[in-house]
Amino acid sequence: MPRFIIVLLLSVLIVFSISCSPTIKAGYDYDIKEDFTRFKTFDYLTFPDNSQMNEFVLKRTKTYLNQELKSKGLQQSSQNPDLLIAIHTQVRSKVQVGTLGYSYGPQVVYWSSYGYFGSYGWEVREYQKGTLVLDFVDAQQKEMVWRGVADGSIPEIPQTEKIDKIVNQAVKEMMKYYPPPARDEK
Repeated sequence: MPRFIIVLLLSVLIVFSISCSPTIKAGYDYDIKEDFTRFKTFDYLTFPDNSQMNEFVLKRTKTYLNQELKSKGLQQSSQNPDLLIAIHTQVRSKVQVGTLGYSYGPQVVYWSSYGYFGSYGWEVREYQKGTLVLDFVDAQQKEMVWRGVADGSIPEIPQTEKIDKIVNQAVKEMMKYYPPPARDEK
């Protein structure tokens, strides 16, 4: 019996930890004719003075991106870099509407050949959705060669640990796709 309880508790903890972690969706696009093996160094594009970029998110993004690119053999260099990286963010409010399956008011229930239909309580939830975009530009050609995009929910009230975890996960998810797989020319 104690073994069953331990397994049950571990299962609950695993499900809870998975449900509490931020869900980040990431994707990418790139110039299919580009030879990414030629890029060895990178630096960041500067932002306009009127930019609305969150400085903390920018610093975290650069920290995690530096780690990822270093692990892929690239080095940061302000002296004639091969790649220039632009970082963009966007935060927008979203609304999710769903039924609760019950309501407290008078209910109207209909019967048809398909079963019961009726009024149920509605739940309306507003949340923040954030997008992080990384654009890699060939510094010599001045052309974009790769774009990574990550999208996910962000906390309504900023909390350092949560934001840090979200930015880290977003960068990791995007960088799984850099460099893109080599394409065979046929």
